[in-house]
Amino acid sequence: MGILDSARSSSIDVIMPQFEFYYSTSLAQALSGMGMSYAFDMESADFDRMRTAPLPIHIGDVLHNTFISVDEKGTSAAAATTVMMFGCSAAPPSKLS
Repeated sequence: MGILDSARSSSIDVIMPQFEFYYSTSLAQALSGMGMSYAFDMESADFDRMRTAPLPIHIGDVLHNTFISVDEKGTSAAAATTVMMFGCSAAPPSKLS
């Protein structure tokens, strides 16, 4: 006689806590540490194919947000990552005296 031959079904009550959790963080330091530091540097970043303005752009920050909610109806979760691109701007014209 095997283990499955002696199996039987039964009902149990399960109690699961309800919770919501939000988390936000900047990924800039982690990405730089993994070899992407050039993308955050105004001098070495090369995003020329992404821009229309004549001045260079670089990644200013990468923000990651997550959310999870667990209740008696089920689980909902979401995540979003935003890459913030920064550009250089020309200095304002000086006033003629």
